[in-house]
Amino acid sequence: MKRYIRITVILFSTFLISNGVNGQANTTNYSPAETAVPFLNIGIDARSSAMGGAGVAIPADANANYWNPAKLAFIEKGPVFSAFYTPWMPSISEGLSLKGISFSNMVNDIWAVGSSFRYFDLGAINLTDADQNIYGSYHPTEMAWDLSASRKFGDRFSIALTWRYVFSSLGSITLPTQQEAEAGAAFATDISVYYKKASEAAYNDEGFSAGLHLSNLGTKFRYTSSAYSSLLPANLKIGIADYGDVDEDAVVGVTFDINKLLVPNYNYNNTTGQYLQNSTQNYSVPAGIIAAFQNVPGGILGQFKDLTYNAGFEFRYQNQFALRCGFIYRDPYLGDERLWTAGAGFRVSNFDFDFSYMSGREVYSPLANTLCFTLSFRIRDSN
Repeated sequence: MKRYIRITVILFSTFLISNGVNGQANTTNYSPAETAVPFLNIGIDARSSAMGGAGVAIPADANANYWNPAKLAFIEKGPVFSAFYTPWMPSISEGLSLKGISFSNMVNDIWAVGSSFRYFDLGAINLTDADQNIYGSYHPTEMAWDLSASRKFGDRFSIALTWRYVFSSLGSITLPTQQEAEAGAAFATDISVYYKKASEAAYNDEGFSAGLHLSNLGTKFRYTSSAYSSLLPANLKIGIADYGDVDEDAVVGVTFDINKLLVPNYNYNNTTGQYLQNSTQNYSVPAGIIAAFQNVPGGILGQFKDLTYNAGFEFRYQNQFALRCGFIYRDPYLGDERLWTAGAGFRVSNFDFDFSYMSGREVYSPLANTLCFTLSFRIRDSN
């Protein structure tokens, strides 16, 4: 009974925070954050996408390398491969998509490794000047390759380090300054931790878990030698999850994440049409992280508004079938995401198939009506 009381408290607190923050929305100033390659913070798999984009603390699966690499130390033995595909922002363009593959494996009882490759296709985009005159088109593509190592300390705790190479190309294009755009590249690293307390129930070893993932700490990004450089989308993600048995066949779990983008906002006054602070090009990486906590308007309340809230629910039956749902919220003046999510998963032999759907009004988020598909294959360990 205590477990389900705890689950109810987590869910109730999530929606109290979301609704309370929404009620205090700033009606004067927008505070967007400018980063390079923002696709690095797009969730890659259908399971967590169906659970409101919450994944830092849920039990480990094939895509832990993205959400929290420290979880790799608790993954099932035997190599696991996963492929994912998302037609991205269909309300804006038909040509956008995110696709890729991931891999994870336990090296021994202590160490695990993981890797993933993401490819973001932005389709054909018309290039316009300040007067909206079209003078060309380009086809941007972006990609990232990750390599992670995770180490377990005891039966409950693990730490991981991730190395990342990021590449972005605008294609063949000449900027209005008559300068040829070049492909950009950057290097980044992640640090993550995971805590897991197994359930005392007889049917599974899942229970309460917590995770922290500090991602995309790396070099600044530029496309030309003279263009200003932008910060990578450094992000702090903290989450908790709680799973318990319904009976010997069914498991239910809830999870709650908060995300803090570690890039300074620059305030835009909706009345005067003026930016109140400089762009992120003026910050070094350490200074940008510090400023991310300093220049959010609204004091302490503003810090809560500058978070993204992710809440999710999962029901599994005999580890063969799963139903999931969730909610995503971000303040209208700091990103504006208000989305309900849902999805399901199926396991047939060594294969897992998951899909998710984001539902919402397009006026609130361009992510409304977005689908995601994931296929995973597990090579079972004979030991």
